[in-house]
Amino acid sequence: MNGIWRTSFQDVRPRKGNDIGSDRYLVTVTLKLKLGRNGLGKARQHHYQIRIVYKQTSEARLGRREKRRKEWIIADTWQAIESRRALKQKVMNTRSERLSDAGSSTESQTRQ
Repeated sequence: MNGIWRTSFQDVRPRKGNDIGSDRYLVTVTLKLKLGRNGLGKARQHHYQIRIVYKQTSEARLGRREKRRKEWIIADTWQAIESRRALKQKVMNTRSERLSDAGSSTESQTRQ
């Protein structure tokens, strides 16, 4: 960090648990951007491009976090959870009140 950027940093946190294959630590920074009157549109576009680059780089270097299932929950329970989740999604996506009420009553019956 040099003196030019030091006033723009709002929050700097080292992420010591993440291993990046180096003797350095991964650091997250919150920056404060100072915008002029005419630079707002360009700044939004620039911010969007920076966000995409950070996201692609982090996915390439770190990968995506895998969902881990709890060992103490059996497969039948996971199937019941997934079926209830799908039924709830179906109820939430229906536009008719009659179908919505029928779906919610079916959901309450599956819980018992």
